[in-house]
Amino acid sequence: PKSTPAPPIKGSIKSNSFGWDFGGRFGLGMNLPHDGWDLYLNFTYYENHDTDACFKNPPSILLSEVGFFGGIYQQAKSTFDLTYLNLDLEMGREFFISKRLSLKMHWGLKGTRLLQEHKVKSIFSPFQPDQIFGEFYRVYNRCDFNGIGPRVGFQGNWFLGYGFRLMHEMAASLLYCYFDVVEKEKTSPNTS
Repeated sequence: PKSTPAPPIKGSIKSNSFGWDFGGRFGLGMNLPHDGWDLYLNFTYYENHDTDACFKNPPSILLSEVGFFGGIYQQAKSTFDLTYLNLDLEMGREFFISKRLSLKMHWGLKGTRLLQEHKVKSIFSPFQPDQIFGEFYRVYNRCDFNGIGPRVGFQGNWFLGYGFRLMHEMAASLLYCYFDVVEKEKTSPNTS
């Protein structure tokens, strides 16, 4: 192999950058037959995806911060997928504290899943010392977050008149969480 370029090595850090994307929220509620209590189920879904790639002609190189082995690369491609799922079940009761101001206290359960998947494929540079690897190096990371727990909060309404109002909501949850993390690395065999 060729000799690695001598320091100082200068450059910039490149990473995935999510843009704006659509999500969805769906709710279902009902008034209970006792004293103005209600029940509400809310589901939120959001998904985003980003792919980024870079290429450097020798003698320039790419250094990777992903994977166990690292290395000196000529080309890299990174793909990141993110999925967010949330389910809130709440029960509450609204009451007026003045002629134009109402307050609703609610409590219930929250369930959340956050799924992250990151794939990187890198092509080795001819400057890679002691070329024990083959042509490419792949890294696959997955991190799944699952949580469930109690949720408590309140909603406020300030009725301005003529059908207009200002609304405010605040809620907090305490989740029991479970992480499932996987990392796989693969390199092509050295054919030299």
